[in-house]
Amino acid sequence: MKAIKSIALFFSIFWQEILVKIMDSQDLARYIEATDGISKPWLLLQLRLQKLKENRENLTEAEYLTAIAELHETLMGLGEWWVGREEEFEPRRYY
Repeated sequence: MKAIKSIALFFSIFWQEILVKIMDSQDLARYIEATDGISKPWLLLQLRLQKLKENRENLTEAEYLTAIAELHETLMGLGEWWVGREEEFEPRRYY
């Protein structure tokens, strides 16, 4: 559960503007391709998470938790990739 909470917090902070809730994995893949995001490991991780969400119903609880743990490990392996790029990820305010 700790891994799930860490991943959820990470993506809720940095990816509010992508509106992943309305994008399926194919839309997200097209977005990554269109924005040259293939070189951005956090976007590829987001794609993996989206594909996992879409496939959730086909997985056992153990398989799902194992996949979440693997995603969490990958996320932690990215290190502090955002340091020095905070402005790029700061949520924009429209009001």
